[in-house]
Amino acid sequence: MPPDQPTLRGRECIIASANQMWESGIRKVELKMEEAVGIGDDMAYSRGLVNFSLGDGTTVFKGKYFVLWKRVDGKLHLFNDIFNTATSNT
Repeated sequence: MPPDQPTLRGRECIIASANQMWESGIRKVELKMEEAVGIGDDMAYSRGLVNFSLGDGTTVFKGKYFVLWKRVDGKLHLFNDIFNTATSNT
């Protein structure tokens, strides 16, 4: 669920969004996990900070993220992901 955009659903939409970010010049996505917590046997969440940068290192987006993970066939898979802007990554 990217900020100020419709919710992306399905692999094709996510790939198209990633390609659009690449075409806009984004070359690096940095995640700094601040917390990861298991929820029962089949779910977990993680949250933290995210930065998107251009090839020259210029940061073009600073934000926060929250991911919900779901266990499928014994492996955790990304189930829901939301990120939004942050005025400070501290």
